[in-house]
Amino acid sequence: PRAERAKRAALQINMDRWRWLPRDLGLIYLITNVPEFQLRLATNQRIVRTYRTIAGKPGRTATPQLAEQVEAVVFNPTWTVPQSIVQGEGLGASLLRNPRPGYKVSRAANGTITVVQQPGPANSLGLMKIDMPNPHAIYLHDTPSRHLFNSPTPRAFSHGCIRTENAQMLGMT
Repeated sequence: PRAERAKRAALQINMDRWRWLPRDLGLIYLITNVPEFQLRLATNQRIVRTYRTIAGKPGRTATPQLAEQVEAVVFNPTWTVPQSIVQGEGLGASLLRNPRPGYKVSRAANGTITVVQQPGPANSLGLMKIDMPNPHAIYLHDTPSRHLFNSPTPRAFSHGCIRTENAQMLGMT
């Protein structure tokens, strides 16, 4: 049956993804189960804390599968808005027509618009982000929309990044 083939294919894909992970993730690591909307903090091979998450919407803004190393925790971050939102969703042109507090907008000589949201409680990254450089510009971060963590799963509201409950506590840890 078709449904059984689809289940087998999904299982094979997930087993392949698991195989790509290193066998030893280190003494302290974070692992996100995107379909489960959960982030786990592990120390000495034991899960010590679990956090609810919000992940990317299925399709164009789905959260990609990554295996990256955390390089920094940034409190009160700025957010350089990705071009997929600046251009693709028209945010840049909208902000040039109608400037809004908390955003700095500039246009380069070649016409490229750059939008940087300034730090503060309304910042889309919230009050903390965990930098793990990757080609997709995906972070673990806080959110000003904390009420979304109470939504029943699936909590797929982001543009790909992983919004994390109690993010400030996670960042301090």
